[in-house]
Amino acid sequence: MLAAAAGVAVVTVTTVLGAWLSGDDGARRDVPKDVAWSKAGPLRPSCTGPACEGEDPAPMGCGGDGAMTTLGSLTATGGQRLQLRYGETCRTVWVRATGLLVGDRVVLTVPGRREQQIAAVARRDTGRYLVTPMVAAADPSEARACLLPEGGGEQECLGREPRREER
Repeated sequence: MLAAAAGVAVVTVTTVLGAWLSGDDGARRDVPKDVAWSKAGPLRPSCTGPACEGEDPAPMGCGGDGAMTTLGSLTATGGQRLQLRYGETCRTVWVRATGLLVGDRVVLTVPGRREQQIAAVARRDTGRYLVTPMVAAADPSEARACLLPEGGGEQECLGREPRREER
């Protein structure tokens, strides 16, 4: 690990030093019109299904453009916003939340799987996106996300209502 970090540092220093010595001031260079650009193919995720349980979707390659779908959105009474997301290649669901208030919790459930949640525990959590860990979901329509507001206010949910036997 230390050797890899040292290697990255050497490459970075060499690149910066080379640009400085060559007089490269970051000026834009024109690219010939006949140069063909190709878009890289989709990333392969680092996990799928149950192997993704509890992981963060972005570093696992599950939450990027073209890798996920927003199944539903909710703007709560207090202005908090939830998005229930599904990673097709990873076969998982998660919730992206923003506008949470300190003390708010978001709970994600899928029948037969371990519940995942996030909470806004400090002021810094209120001004950024928070993401629940992933839950495997063979059928994403079974997922449910609920906001449990700070102070015990009424929960607001999106997704499937649990069946009586699941309660």
